[in-house]
Amino acid sequence: MASFTPSTSAPTPDDDTEAFLTHTWKNDSSGENNHDRVALIHKELKSQGVKVWFDEERMQGTRIVSEMCAGIDNADCVVCFVTQVYIDKVQGKNGPDDNCLREFDYAIQHKTSDRIITVVMEPELFGKPWQGPVGMSLK
Repeated sequence: MASFTPSTSAPTPDDDTEAFLTHTWKNDSSGENNHDRVALIHKELKSQGVKVWFDEERMQGTRIVSEMCAGIDNADCVVCFVTQVYIDKVQGKNGPDDNCLREFDYAIQHKTSDRIITVVMEPELFGKPWQGPVGMSLK
């Protein structure tokens, strides 16, 4: 297994990020705050020395789309935290300017599904076909 050296400096947009985390900030089907759950995973990954792009740390100012694109471009992989709300957002149900939609579309175009790790956050999503781009692109 590869060994990671923890980063001691503040993240910058041109870091060689190992994982870009894409998720919704909305509550999941059980009413839990999905962003808070992903934040715990982010914290654990960082404690293991993994360089992670996490929106709470990286999305500041007016260049949010550019920051998201740079994060995906510089990441080795994208970790997609799938909930029904995330699936709906990627389908465009919140309009074309939704950040989940933008991140997912950009990741599929630039990383392909081979470099996207799927993390299912709601048990009812197991064994059921997912609709839209998430269902078409991820297994």
